[in-house]
Order: sequence, then C-alpha cells, then structure tokens
Amino acid sequence: MSNQTHTAESNRSVLLSRTTKWISQALFNTDTPAEYFDVLAESINPMWSLTETRARVLEVISETADTKTLVLQPVSNWKGFEAGQHLQLSVTINGSAVTRTFSLSSAPSLWLDQGLISITIKRVPEGRVTGWIHESLRSGDIVSLSPAQGEFTLPANTDTALLYIAAGSGITPIMSQIRTIEAGIESEETDTRPVTLIYYANKADEFIFGQELKTMDQKHDWLTVKCFATEEAGLICADHVRPYINEDFEHAYVCGPQGFRDIAKELIQSHKSNLPIHEEVFVVSPLPVDGEAEMEHQLTFSKSHREVTGTNQMPLLDQAEAAGLSPKSGCRIGICHTCKCTKQSGRVRNMLTGEISDGGKEEIQLCIAVPVTDVTLAL
Repeated sequence: MSNQTHTAESNRSVLLSRTTKWISQALFNTDTPAEYFDVLAESINPMWSLTETRARVLEVISETADTKTLVLQPVSNWKGFEAGQHLQLSVTINGSAVTRTFSLSSAPSLWLDQGLISITIKRVPEGRVTGWIHESLRSGDIVSLSPAQGEFTLPANTDTALLYIAAGSGITPIMSQIRTIEAGIESEETDTRPVTLIYYANKADEFIFGQELKTMDQKHDWLTVKCFATEEAGLICADHVRPYINEDFEHAYVCGPQGFRDIAKELIQSHKSNLPIHEEVFVVSPLPVDGEAEMEHQLTFSKSHREVTGTNQMPLLDQAEAAGLSPKSGCRIGICHTCKCTKQSGRVRNMLTGEISDGGKEEIQLCIAVPVTDVTLAL
C-alpha cells in the first residue's frame, strides 16, 4: 500500500470515528450507544446489560467480625474461573461506579454445578468500598463482574504435593484451591495429594473459614492444617514452619502482606531451595518514599477542564477521585491495569519500581503513579 493510500485510509478511519461519536452524542447523549440501551435494558431487568457482566447477590455470610463472603449468581455467559484467581467487582456508591479486586473463595465446581460463585471480603480500615459492602450490600442487590484473571492457580499435575502458607485474608484464594482439591478427590476425578496449610491470624477468632478448615482437617488424611494466632504464638518463624516442610512438596503457595510473604519464602527456600513458590500480591508498598520531602504539584485533568493542587505523597488515582473525578479502577495495586490513563505531560514516579518517567506523553497506571512535577492527565 502506498503512503498516499495509507494516509487516505487513516483519514477515513478518523472521520468515521468522529462521525460515529457525533451521532452517538446527538441521538443518545453518550459516546457509546450501548450505554443508552443499557438504561432501557435495566428498566426491564436489572441483570441485563450490553456493556457489563452482572451478578445477583444471593447471600451475605459473616465469616469473622470484619470479613464477609458474598454468594453471587452471575449471568450465564460469565466465563468461569480457575481456583486461585481473582476478579473485579463493581458497585455503585452514591451514584458513582467503583471497582475493587477480590479473590474467589469457592471451587469452580460450584459455578459449573449451580451457576454460583463466592468472593470473600475483609473490611479495610477506612476503606470506602469494603466498608460500604459490609454495611450496605444486601441479598438481591446487583453488582458487576469482570472476567476472572490471575496466575495463582493449581499445577496441572493432579497428584502434586502442595504447601500453603497464608496470613489473614490471604487464605481466600487458597481456600478456593483446597475446596477444589476436596471436590476432585470426593468425585474421584483427581488423585489424592498431600496438602499442608500453615495459616496465621492475629487472634483465634479471626481465622477466616476457621471452623470449615478444622472440619476438613479432621475429615481428610491428605490434609494437614496448622493455625497460629500471632497474639499468642508470635509472628511466623522457623520453629512454626520447619516441622511441616518436607521433601515431598513440589509447589508452595504464599499469600498475605508483603513482609509476611518475604519471611515465608525465605523459610521455604532455606529448607528446599528449588521448590517453586507462587505468591498472590494483596498490597502495594506505601508512600512516602524514604527521604523524599512532601511537595505540591499542579494536576490538570484536561478532559474535565479541572485543575487542582496535588501532592507527591498520594497516588494519582486517589487524587483524581478526591477532585471529584471517577476514573476507571480495579485492583488499586498495579496488577489489573484498569486505571491506565494517558499522561499528556509531566513526570511521575512508579511506586513499585521507583522509576521516574520522562516528561512526554505516555500511558501510566494511576494507582501506582505519584507526581514529581506538574502533571496533565487525559481525564
């Protein structure tokens, strides 16, 4: 194709895009006609949507004082999941759609057999979304779901010996896997495999799924569960873990806060250095960066025609929300890329890597980017 032909095709594509957008705005007062028809569909059935995958809340179960399980019934075209994966849950709070990432806690067999899934949510102190879910979400309410995602999944070999080490709500994806293993063995679809779980919580009454795990431990010879309440037993250490690690383990799974995961991995590797270790990340390293003084920077949101004074001590996602904007977001820890946005100018620091961008136009993740100069965003 000649440069002239390519340019003509490109111009036609741009013209078509602009025309479609203009017609959509003129007819539907929105850039996307599907959003207009969604309103009509919702008036007939709140589970209907052209743009989202909906689910109905069937049950809200209290697991501990600060943890609840939501039993959900997604629409039938939801694609399912593998044990250990997570999804993005969207709810509407005060008229604004907000999204957070949560791990699935049910076995995939529940979805395949009954069309149900469960996610387990620990309330985050001062957390806007988890607080609202705990206080306001009820049976019968409608939420939106993303496809399941994540690599924290079971090995393909169904007789592999597994070691799990979890803390707090880190038990959630691991519980999905243990339930899956149990279902497979009981249905004789998979072989019996040795599984050991070492689980930490602050207090004895804070073990999520504590009673179910105790019952499973008593029922199954293939499963060993050891729970440590750190208030009494202290933090994770070699004396806790060493008696339960043996040479038979072929995979280890670690889930919990960053510091906990680091110690758990060191203990595993000191005993069996070549053991594959899988980990699920729940939190991002906090700001401020050591030694970096707090500074103010001008934040310009070009699409909203809004300017605010920002700080280098808070992610741009939080600052945009504080300014009254509602950018798309998901995990808020740099994993899902839902909050990706075009930075039109200015320099930002990546909270995970410490890398500072150049001053030009580029795509950034709002949840892990903090400004180091004045910044303009396409929001």
